[in-house]
Amino acid sequence: MSERKRRQYVPATERATGRSQRHRPTKRRKSKRKNKLGRLIVLLVILAIIVGSVYWLVSTIFGSSKGGSKEATRTKGASEISIMHTGDVLMHTYLVEGGQDSSGNYDFSFIFNEIKDVIGKYDYAVANYEGTTISKPPYVGYPIFKTPSIIIKNLKDSGFDMLLTSNNHALDNSLEGLENTIKDIEEQKLDYVGTRKDKEKKNYLVKDIKGFKIGFLVYTFETEKSNGTRTINGIPITKDIEGKINSFNYNELDDFYSRVKDDMEAAKKDGAEINLVYMHWGEEYQLKENTYQKKMAQKLADLGADAIIGGHPHVVQPAEVLYQEKTKKPVFCLYSLGNAVSNQRIQFMGGVLGTKHTEDGMFLETTIARDNKGNAYVKSVDYIPTWVDMRTNGGSRKHVVVEAKSNSTGEPKASYDRTKALVDSGISAYNKEIKDYIKK
Repeated sequence: MSERKRRQYVPATERATGRSQRHRPTKRRKSKRKNKLGRLIVLLVILAIIVGSVYWLVSTIFGSSKGGSKEATRTKGASEISIMHTGDVLMHTYLVEGGQDSSGNYDFSFIFNEIKDVIGKYDYAVANYEGTTISKPPYVGYPIFKTPSIIIKNLKDSGFDMLLTSNNHALDNSLEGLENTIKDIEEQKLDYVGTRKDKEKKNYLVKDIKGFKIGFLVYTFETEKSNGTRTINGIPITKDIEGKINSFNYNELDDFYSRVKDDMEAAKKDGAEINLVYMHWGEEYQLKENTYQKKMAQKLADLGADAIIGGHPHVVQPAEVLYQEKTKKPVFCLYSLGNAVSNQRIQFMGGVLGTKHTEDGMFLETTIARDNKGNAYVKSVDYIPTWVDMRTNGGSRKHVVVEAKSNSTGEPKASYDRTKALVDSGISAYNKEIKDYIKK
């Protein structure tokens, strides 16, 4: 065959397909394509694993639904946290009776049921439990308080994380009442501070909340001594009670300041970045703080308290900005949170107060953050006014805590206005002052 004919020769397979031999894929090219495809599959698998892991992690931390528990929403290392504080849980006789069903069992979950979603939005929620608990009747709702133990479970289920237990009704059933209340709280795995079964136990609590270590300290006032023995609400602090409740005497304040200074320093050594001090003090039903409260608040600020939150007057009292003597750092003080829930109503005690302020309370929110040096501080304060709605059905009364809003009507709106008038200016002033201080 001539050279020319050889060059013009086309194999039969190419004549049938119309494809040139040089355009056919070689084994090497096929191998490269297979390698690329394999790498792509591997990358897709890795990506799927990463996406799945992220989804699992987010679901674990934040919960798979809006109804997830508060525990599931807590993570460490948050940029800021919110702590809610509310006032006195005071279980008067009508409240206890309202929680009893036809079988004689008790359940007080209805008290905070309509506002539990609000409680649940905070990282940590604190209430003052004012009284004692007992497991069997007779139950008493005034002048001393012995409430069915179920109240502690109901408070936990409503979203509260900590109960303050140092107040003027903590010894209503003497040592037995103090210890039984602690037992009920511990069984529900709630935090508490102010009382203890063991004298050697620390009289403060340092709690890690999402990476912020917060010190909690609470103290209640003592009443007049009886034969040289200190008393709370007239009940002697006997030797077996001594050292098991945090208290102070208005006539021995230098001793108190020394002890609270030691307590705050000890809390700091245990890691506390912030010290919140709760004071059970003041005069009942007075809409303004007294001289003792003002004097003591300033001293507590000078000793290093980062916020001072009061209770006992059973009405909301004003908020104020204090300044630490040395650093001039602003310190927030609310003289009284008012009642969280009680039966103190104008129709039952109009001659004592003559207004409805005892029906008012609040959820005080303190936001804790870090400055540009990493130091924790009380970044801001806010509040939600609350009102106790007493609902009657025949002879039964149920006391239900509701949110008092600016757009509410009737009694809730009146309650909102009363609380706002007392605390709004002080809270706004603190938020401005701390912002300016941190900028410096």
